[in-house]
Amino acid sequence: KGVHAFENKETLPPVIIIPCGLFEVYSTANVWERLALLEDCATTKTIDGVTYELIPSTLQAIAKTTTNDLPTDLTIQETIVDDARQYKVTEVGSRCFANLSSLHSIIISNTIEKINTNAFEKCHNLQKVVFGDAVDTIAEFAFYTCSLLDTITFNEGLLSIGNRSFCNCTELEFLTLPSTLTKIEDWAF
Repeated sequence: KGVHAFENKETLPPVIIIPCGLFEVYSTANVWERLALLEDCATTKTIDGVTYELIPSTLQAIAKTTTNDLPTDLTIQETIVDDARQYKVTEVGSRCFANLSSLHSIIISNTIEKINTNAFEKCHNLQKVVFGDAVDTIAEFAFYTCSLLDTITFNEGLLSIGNRSFCNCTELEFLTLPSTLTKIEDWAF
């Protein structure tokens, strides 16, 4: 069925993204060999000890996990290039850097919009975080018990700080909140 689904070649886009695992189904169309079919299967790529999940349909990437060869001072990538495609890193995944005692400072790149739940939880030696311009959400427990974190300057554009995001950051001495902040949840600090 759908044998002629892609016959009108004048209106076809240059690339058609299809759901992961369905290449065989879509490739039965008569003109499939003339189409650039791309399965929307997330892949990963590791750079500087951080593994990023690459999502073809949106050309976005999420920092997901870490490896043992992580530097102590880290900048999260803005973009990842894989197979000649450029992916914009938009999130730090849940628990991505949790419990890493080797991490001392982190720069959140200007493309990161969200820092997910427990992303940096219990990074006991983390002292400095620089937030990029695009961060609008810091989820619950994101920096929970980062006991050496002492200074935080948030970017303008930050809208929400989740429950217990910076709770138990016992060395915190200086905090600058942006004018754009509309929500600070319980026990955030």
